[in-house]
Amino acid sequence: MIHIELRIKRSKIQYDARTNGCEDVRAQLEMASEIANKNIPRYLKSAYGIGKFVKYEKAKRLIQESGYIKGQKKCCSIFCKRYL
Repeated sequence: MIHIELRIKRSKIQYDARTNGCEDVRAQLEMASEIANKNIPRYLKSAYGIGKFVKYEKAKRLIQESGYIKGQKKCCSIFCKRYL
């Protein structure tokens, strides 16, 4: 299992709240889900790239079917085996 935790600075939270028309804490809490849905995919992309999140067996199959040269396939397979 992978646990991803994003911690956003207070100034960013306040900026996002203002740009979404939240004038008080209550409005901010009511809009939290909508604000998160806009921002979280962007934050994940900046942290982890635009790749796929897959299980080991699928990752292994994707590597073998890729256009990588033999040496790259071997390195990717070793990485997946070690960390997935």
